Amino acid sequence: MLLLFVLIAFLHVHESSLQALSASLNPGCFNCSDENISVVSVVYRGRNSSIHFIVSITNERSVPSVFLAYSNANSSVQFDWPAIIANNKSSQAVVLINSSFYGLLFPNLYQYEDRADVADISRATGQIVRFPLTQCFWFLSHWDSVPDASTGLLSLALRCNDSSPSVLFANKGFIELQFTFSKRDRFADSAPRTLLLGGLAVRMKVTLRRLALRWKDTRWALNLAVVANRSLPDTAAFENFISASIDDEPSPGAFKDMTIFLSNHSYVTWKSVCYIDETATDLKSSRAISVSTQWCVDKATNRSLTTSSLLPFVYGPTEDSIAVRQLNISFGDTGDGFYRSSNYIDWTLTFALGTPPPKHYSPLIWTMLFLSITVVSAALCVLVYVIGYHVLRRRANSYEEPLLEEVEDLDNQSA
Repeated sequence: MLLLFVLIAFLHVHESSLQALSASLNPGCFNCSDENISVVSVVYRGRNSSIHFIVSITNERSVPSVFLAYSNANSSVQFDWPAIIANNKSSQAVVLINSSFYGLLFPNLYQYEDRADVADISRATGQIVRFPLTQCFWFLSHWDSVPDASTGLLSLALRCNDSSPSVLFANKGFIELQFTFSKRDRFADSAPRTLLLGGLAVRMKVTLRRLALRWKDTRWALNLAVVANRSLPDTAAFENFISASIDDEPSPGAFKDMTIFLSNHSYVTWKSVCYIDETATDLKSSRAISVSTQWCVDKATNRSLTTSSLLPFVYGPTEDSIAVRQLNISFGDTGDGFYRSSNYIDWTLTFALGTPPPKHYSPLIWTMLFLSITVVSAALCVLVYVIGYHVLRRRANSYEEPLLEEVEDLDNQSA
């Protein structure tokens, strides 16, 4: 038995030694800091393959983006830094041999006047103001080169706390995009407690804190752009899949899970919930989100993507053949007091390769399910017992009555 435990421990350590997760900032570039370029290359290397993530801002007035791709175990992403710094888009400047990147970008933020309190920008009846996120002064607020020893998580964050020409922030306000990677499959420590697939996915948390308000009934909507190196008719959208399930929160509730498949091997997914309190992520602090239909990228956004992001360097001069679709995420619930009631929103989504993981439930949910089944089963047993008892008693009475009648008949004859 001892030898078996030793063998299992050895195999576990050996398997772990074949897996590695690491990050590097502007790999191979020696003057990127002077150009305010922050390109973080995150690599997960397994036994037979590697997954590459690129989180980037190409300058302080940039469209934040993340790209991911699958490749062989010893592959490396090659960056043509002179071309990127010179903004030369004549050839592909981010190269991963025999691989294709998928992308997710954050081009715009919308503030809208929700006069009808519908919490959906597509149905808003008031004014709508678009803030291109290239108006933000982005910076890399922190990044890890290796996973944390205690949690096994590797994280980095892009933050903006100033903007121009638009005034986007109140005192101490900011927008933050936090990216989290894991070496192994792991549930999130905070809500929504989704499963982060080791090496295959990046979890992104979007935080909007103390943003400047134009109207008392202000709400916010985040604009996303999803990209795949594939052809897609202008009238077509990436496949959407919506499923309803019991969520994995401290206080369970029913939420919808939405997934957008960029291909058979790549997807973006999220729970249809955001939070208005960073310290209490339960049902009381949760709000719904509304998701728009997808549409082709508009001219203004396309200009931002092609001039102020890593996108043209990832896809090169073939960018016209890629599929790019936009969608809006509206935050809030009807009757929740609008954004001014909290001055805080955070929302989490996951960008990954492979297929979405099966649904997993917390011990609390399993306990509730077990207790519910136990109570229902006990009630059914009692009901069956009571019904059976009365049926048997009635049958017994039906046998007794004829005997009594016969005795009475005999007594009458004797008399």
